[in-house]
Amino acid sequence: MVDFKKVSAAVVAASMMSLIGAGTANAEKVGLRIELQGRVGVVCKLDFASATVMPSQGTQIEFGMVQEFCNAGSGYRISVNYDPTMLGGAQLRLGGDAVQFGETGSEVVTRYEAANVRQRPMSMTLARSLTGPAAIALRIEAHI
Repeated sequence: MVDFKKVSAAVVAASMMSLIGAGTANAEKVGLRIELQGRVGVVCKLDFASATVMPSQGTQIEFGMVQEFCNAGSGYRISVNYDPTMLGGAQLRLGGDAVQFGETGSEVVTRYEAANVRQRPMSMTLARSLTGPAAIALRIEAHI
């Protein structure tokens, strides 16, 4: 009786030896190429301890630290929305970047041309004393 497993193994081994021998005789290289591919989603977020704050010295407001995180390779921008009737003319500072609030209710505070993680202080100088409650909303968007 013929053991087909042993015969098959012998045929495979003989075939491999002939391929290796043929490659060596012809000075060919035998190699293996493996490719890995992955996808990472774009995540951009701002962490900010939102709270009610009062001007400390008339028109100066200190908001505290803002943490930025964005893994978009092409960068991101941070914008602010505000009520121009209450906050028009105010200046918002985020780290070394500053923007003057106009009449549109929305301004771009900063643009960054790469992925980044950083923490910066945020403050605002009002153009005039507040006559009621006012709010700002920060938004981070990846450049796509």
